[in-house]
Amino acid sequence: MNLGLNDIFNEMKGHRPRDFFEFVRERLPSAAGVAVVPDTGEKIVCGNTKMLTPELETDLTARCRKNPEHVSSEPVPPSSGSPDDDLTSVVLGCYIPAAAACLLVLSPEKWDRDLLAGMMRLLGEAYETSEALCEQKEMQETRKAQFEREKRVLKENNRQILEKNIRWHEDHARTLESEIKKQTKDLVDASHAAEAASKAKSEFLANMSHEI
Repeated sequence: MNLGLNDIFNEMKGHRPRDFFEFVRERLPSAAGVAVVPDTGEKIVCGNTKMLTPELETDLTARCRKNPEHVSSEPVPPSSGSPDDDLTSVVLGCYIPAAAACLLVLSPEKWDRDLLAGMMRLLGEAYETSEALCEQKEMQETRKAQFEREKRVLKENNRQILEKNIRWHEDHARTLESEIKKQTKDLVDASHAAEAASKAKSEFLANMSHEI
């Protein structure tokens, strides 16, 4: 099935939140959170997010979408009472333009929220820069491949032109040689004919003189 341009563009956009999360996980292996794509509602989960309730997720996503420039945060209500739950008690919501998604990050309450938000935004900018560099590299590789292809085509065309010129000169040389041979034969035949005529004339005159 052939995809239209809109389908291809949407598919490319759909990879950005997932790619961004992978980008974040490489740099922050312990990061936990959810990326929500507002346009499609798709969610990409990273790490242990069991304490992020659907209500919190919906609320923060709506707030991020309404005000992309604002960083929202909400405390995570107590859950199972597991000691691990105490380590993560705040969920931070911010919109990451580079990923075209709302990023909800679970963090310890003692962490500075503005610092974490700034870190996420910096990672978003780093991701966008990385994507731009990758696109430039791909473009350069595409141009290089195109240049090599054009060079091969030009080389092949030059070879064909050279071979055509060589064949033309060879044909012309053979034609010229044949014409020279023909003219030489014509000259020899004419010379023989002239000699024969001269001899016949001489014999005729000799016979006439003898008869007289």
